[in-house]
Parts: sequence; structure tokens; C-alpha cells
Amino acid sequence: MPSDTRFTLGTVGLIAALAGATGFALGRFTGDGGTAQLQTAQPEPTRDTVPLGAPQPAAPAPQADQMPPGHPPVDPNTAPPPMPPRDENAPRSLAWTKPAAWSDAPNASAMRIATFKAPLAAGDKVAPEMTVMQAGGSLDANIDRWAGQFGDEGKASLKRESRTLAGYEAVVVSARGPYGGMSGEVKAGETYALLAAIVMTPDMPYFFKMTGPVKSVEAARKDFEALLTSFKKP
Repeated sequence: MPSDTRFTLGTVGLIAALAGATGFALGRFTGDGGTAQLQTAQPEPTRDTVPLGAPQPAAPAPQADQMPPGHPPVDPNTAPPPMPPRDENAPRSLAWTKPAAWSDAPNASAMRIATFKAPLAAGDKVAPEMTVMQAGGSLDANIDRWAGQFGDEGKASLKRESRTLAGYEAVVVSARGPYGGMSGEVKAGETYALLAAIVMTPDMPYFFKMTGPVKSVEAARKDFEALLTSFKKP
């Protein structure tokens, strides 16, 4: 055999190793039927390589040391507590005595402290109603709003008188006209009257507001004055 075709044992081993590696690679590219199938290793998904449309991980809840300075502690597992209801037994800055002729009535609103009904005058069909509540807002704004519930006639007939009741500044208000109520939609019809008092107590003003047919409200004026006289500090 010519010298250029001789192979050493080491050379034969190297050729065999290369041939085996090549066959293994070809096997990775060849599937059933001889169709080439390229198989590549898939990288592990990271935060930056999450497939489009896949659920995104939730942002971590802020830690206590990440909150703004002075922010109260936040527990992400609890909802904010609801506002506490008004305590009907809480101390008040004004007390009064209901006139004997008046009757108690259900409060139509949670804002009301009390609701009274005065007697009907002859010929009237609706008993005057006295509501008692505490609310904010300026004195003039509330008086103007009340007068506006009686339309232009109510604004023209509005009267106000400053008094001192139970040591507090107070204003007594009266007006009359077609009554539109809280809706403000004044309709032509029976003329109603307003007889009210606003007492400026330190915590929040008290509003005593009577509305009803003119004759019945005028008949209740004496009891209304007795109510104001009964005001006292608890």
C-alpha cells in the first residue's frame, strides 16, 4: 500500500469520532419520513421575555419604607373601614321641650334629629311639619335657599329677626308662597308658610323648620315660640 494512504491508529480513532458526531447531528435534523426538523433549545422565560398575551406578574405591594413620609400603615389585605354612623346618643349642644300639642313623626331622612307634626287648622288637609337637623353652610345661603323654595313670592315675603336663644345667636325666619319643597320646583297652588329658626351652636348650627298651609302654620306660631323659649344648654 502506498505510504500516503496509511493511517495510524490515532488517526482512525479521530475519524470515527467525527463520523459519530456527524451522524448524531443528522439524526437531530431528521424525523419520520425524512423531513428535516430543526430543534433548538428554548431559553428559560424571564421577566423581559414573557410571551405576548400571557398573564403579567402583579406589581409587588409597596413596603412600609416605600410609603410617602407621614403616610399611615397600609394593610393590602384589608379594605378601608366604612364611615361610622352618626351616634344618636352623642352629647348635643342644645336641648328643647316639644310642645304638648305636637306629635312625633318618623324621620324621613337620616340627617334629621327629630320630626314633629302640628295640629291641623280648620279647612286644611295637610298638617304642618317641623323638622330638626344640624347642617353646615352659611346662614345667608340657607335662608336664601329656604325662601327660594317658595318662588318669587317667598323671596319677596321673607322676614328675618335676630335673637339670642339659650345664650346662642339665632335667626327666626318666615316666608310664604307656593311651596316647591326640596326639589325647588315651585308649582301654582295652595299657599304655604315657612316658620323657622337657626341656632348658631359651637359645633354646628341647628335648623328648626316648619312648613305647611298658611292657616295651620299661623295657628302653630304660639307653640313655635314656646319651643324657642324652651331652648337650653344640656
